[in-house]
Amino acid sequence: MSSNSALFVKDEATAAIGTGEQDRVGVVEIAVFKAYTKFMDKEVFKKFGVPYAVFKLEAEKGLRKMEDILDIEKYTREQKAGLIGSVVVSDGFFPFRDGVDAAIKQGVTGSFSLEALSVISR
Repeated sequence: MSSNSALFVKDEATAAIGTGEQDRVGVVEIAVFKAYTKFMDKEVFKKFGVPYAVFKLEAEKGLRKMEDILDIEKYTREQKAGLIGSVVVSDGFFPFRDGVDAAIKQGVTGSFSLEALSVISR
């Protein structure tokens, strides 16, 4: 985990990672964006055998049904990209509520910082 990072963890696995921003809100938003992209990619591949980006380009050209992509995007939003019930972990503390609030909007049920754990373990 690098500096200024946020990880979403669910079912003992990493669900999303955001890194490299100067603020915690930014890394949470990056992680959420990646989670939504990966979730849609997984769903499209499962149903159609091609990545989301390929399917969307083909739909825009009229080679596939745009309705299918819209249905998957809607399903992804409803499922919050699988982040419901996850926990967000940060390498440092969340100095303001906004980073945690951004995670809560995605259905996160808890958060903690590695910084706090290192203090506890000393």
